[in-house]
Amino acid sequence: MTERQDKFIEHYSITGNATDSAIKAGYSEKTAKQKGYELKNILREQINDQTQKVLADKIPSSLHFLSELASSDRKCRLEGILSARTF
Repeated sequence: MTERQDKFIEHYSITGNATDSAIKAGYSEKTAKQKGYELKNILREQINDQTQKVLADKIPSSLHFLSELASSDRKCRLEGILSARTF
């Protein structure tokens, strides 16, 4: 595997954009669309492996973010309920 192919895999696994990934990997802008299409088919297995790694790294922080968001939403709703009450 070449360095450009490694860069293509890395970028494509994050963005899902073959043309942009080919350009970022150092391929010509003129041929990037075709090269990206070819590379995503040739390197499918490696792309899938890298994508799984990327997602595995993102899941814990995403779950934490969603938990914090839900907690914040509950807190805001409770504050709204309490401020609406008249004593």
